[in-house]
Amino acid sequence: MSQASRSNSKKMIPSSPESGLIDEGFIFPGSKKDKENQKFATKLKSIIMSGNPANNLEEYEKSLKYAKAMSTSQQKDTGNNSEIKKLREKSIAFYQAQYYMEEYLNRSHNNVDLLLVSAEFYLREAPLNYSYKYSKIIFELLGSLTINLIYSLVTNITKSHIQPINKNQNYKDIAIDAAIEYYFNAKFILSRKEMPFNFIYCPKNACTSLKFSLACTYAQTDKEMTKINPHKIANYCLHENIDFKKEFVIVTRNPYLRFISAYRNKIIPGKINKAFIRICEQYGFNKNNDISMDQLLDALLQTKTNLIDGHFRPQSKIFCSLSIKPTKIFSLEYFNEYKIYAQQKGVKSDSYFIQSSSKNAPLPQDLERHVRTKIYRLYERDFLLYGYSSNPLTRTPTHSKLNHELEYNFLSDTDIEVRKTINSLNKKLFNEPFLRSKNYSVKGFINNLIS
Repeated sequence: MSQASRSNSKKMIPSSPESGLIDEGFIFPGSKKDKENQKFATKLKSIIMSGNPANNLEEYEKSLKYAKAMSTSQQKDTGNNSEIKKLREKSIAFYQAQYYMEEYLNRSHNNVDLLLVSAEFYLREAPLNYSYKYSKIIFELLGSLTINLIYSLVTNITKSHIQPINKNQNYKDIAIDAAIEYYFNAKFILSRKEMPFNFIYCPKNACTSLKFSLACTYAQTDKEMTKINPHKIANYCLHENIDFKKEFVIVTRNPYLRFISAYRNKIIPGKINKAFIRICEQYGFNKNNDISMDQLLDALLQTKTNLIDGHFRPQSKIFCSLSIKPTKIFSLEYFNEYKIYAQQKGVKSDSYFIQSSSKNAPLPQDLERHVRTKIYRLYERDFLLYGYSSNPLTRTPTHSKLNHELEYNFLSDTDIEVRKTINSLNKKLFNEPFLRSKNYSVKGFINNLIS
């Protein structure tokens, strides 16, 4: 670290008579946030030490002495400067960890492990542009970012835009959740100028057939060519800017049956299956071993719902239920209702084909009770929101039409201040190509955040 950098650090490091050296790090006792910072410091030490233990240990000890010296010198400052007071709100552990990161990234700027830790750390603690900077370097080195890091970037930029608006905190909390949900799920919305409605498809809810019929009608593509890969055609041709004045249409499915279908269709050891490979890599499963429903459900229940593979993600997330009120709600159990509606709207009626993996599939009542309980926990909002019973013997919804109330409809709010916030998020996030392709445009995403 340069002399100038050290000088700047001296100005930044706060002090407190309560601070002390605990487990080779400074924390304010009892502070949850500072214990988290201490974890970062410990993690950084382990990465640093894995290189050249003798030299790195010496540098690590120097950094501890340096942090302690800076803390001591700051304790002598008795001024009332508001900036100093503000800085003192942060733990010495933050600056200690920051020192490690800057010191070793200057020496090893291509160390991906350090870059990932630094990007995560700055997302929680420092100006976001620090994290964007490191995220961009990581992307340039690896060609991709982890989905968890993308989630953190989206969450923080969303909070930074929504929190300042002049609304009550409950509104802002729901708006943040709604915006994050929309970012990760708007890719499921099919829209085109010629389409009389917006359709939100859900994997394992006859989505292949539904995409095929819509593509044949509105994408102006050859039927036989479309049949080869209806997903690719629909995702490419039916992803224009969404007109929120049009109706939103969804097709739901019994959550028990949807999970069973997805499990039987995607969790196949040894088979070349992109979804299976993604899930194994995400949770550390062996690609050559069986994965039980129990094991998979345990993993899914520990995952942020917006990051669950689309075949297993809750329908309420995919349908953006916090920000979009569907005009028409149909169910796969009463599929003819949708076909009649779509035919009346001009969708070609002879272009459906149903893929089925239900042969020899277990029924919900055949599953062990504790497995059903986990399925219900994962999809509780789906059961409640779309009228399905927790009773495994009742497969059809109690109603095919839903009184879908939104407490705060963030995306459709007409308040001038909120519209400005939405327009800003639209520029930063919602129009990002990340939503429109599996070859995520992460470079454009990060550039948008920095700009």
